[in-house]
Amino acid sequence: MHRPEESLLLKIIKAIIGFTISIVFLWLSLKDVRWVEVKQSFQAMNYFYIIPVCLAIFAANYFRAIRWRYMLVHIKRIPVRSLFEIIMISNLLLNVLPARIGDVIRAYLIGRKYNISKMASFSTVVIERVFDGIFTIMLFVLVLWLVAGGRMAMVPGGTDSYVTKAIVTVCIIFTGALGALLLMHFFPDRVLAVVRTAMRPFPEKFSGRVDSLARLFIQGLGVFGNMKNLLAAILITVIEWNLVNLSNYLCLLGFGIGKEFLFSFILLGFIIIAVMIPAAPGFVGTYHYAVQLCLVKFYDVSSSVGMSYAWVTWFCSLAVNATLGFIYYNKYHLTLDAIKNIDSGE
Repeated sequence: MHRPEESLLLKIIKAIIGFTISIVFLWLSLKDVRWVEVKQSFQAMNYFYIIPVCLAIFAANYFRAIRWRYMLVHIKRIPVRSLFEIIMISNLLLNVLPARIGDVIRAYLIGRKYNISKMASFSTVVIERVFDGIFTIMLFVLVLWLVAGGRMAMVPGGTDSYVTKAIVTVCIIFTGALGALLLMHFFPDRVLAVVRTAMRPFPEKFSGRVDSLARLFIQGLGVFGNMKNLLAAILITVIEWNLVNLSNYLCLLGFGIGKEFLFSFILLGFIIIAVMIPAAPGFVGTYHYAVQLCLVKFYDVSSSVGMSYAWVTWFCSLAVNATLGFIYYNKYHLTLDAIKNIDSGE
């Protein structure tokens, strides 16, 4: 009887924690800023680069839609255009709503529009996140130690700093997640047996529901069983994140911050770690401090310039995602009430 109240209370607590974390990181990003330098950095910026930055962000999302098609093809063939529209709606919601509801809405919309299992489609979203994490963190570590020449010592705390610990933690999370997904795909019966054993103490109706959802989730992992689609998804992941990195690199050029393209993957790694931290919608604060910290320690710029760059890239991403997301949000006739009541099950 008290589940709705408990759910509401939990949402409030999560929101308070997220906003508190964002405020703390915003304060960290602003405490050493000199506003005169901020003004000068904006005056000196070449705003022509804003156009290719936004185009690169658009292209990265389009390739994300192509990759999603390969991950869903074993369930149903879906046009890339529809997948792109849904991804942009998801990106919009990630920027305005807490708890990463944007990832859930992707599964809900694709399931509603094409009459497929929402849980199976949600598992493809999980695969995407794992692929993204593994690729970006792998390149981050390689560039950090091979190209940056071990400059990790410049981060507060040296090689034992919280950044290093965060890298190790993120690597464990993503490799563990990939291992779990592979186990589910290649040993589904054993995984389901473990699920049934774990559910024995619970009522039959609840345990049956969990068993059904587990089956549907495993069904969505079919990309691991098709080498052609799997290789295509991996290749597109490489293209997608190079485009994301290109958007960051072009903005660096706009600010006159000179480093080779590959070096920008260090910045991307900091961003990946930052967006995993619970925060307010849009990763406010965590994103900005991570970008600023990276630029100060690895690009030898001031905190003021680092903060200016962080806000410009954040606004460029928001502009692309919010504009297209809002257009498609209206096209799908969505409402906030409908989103709050989404059931991501069958």
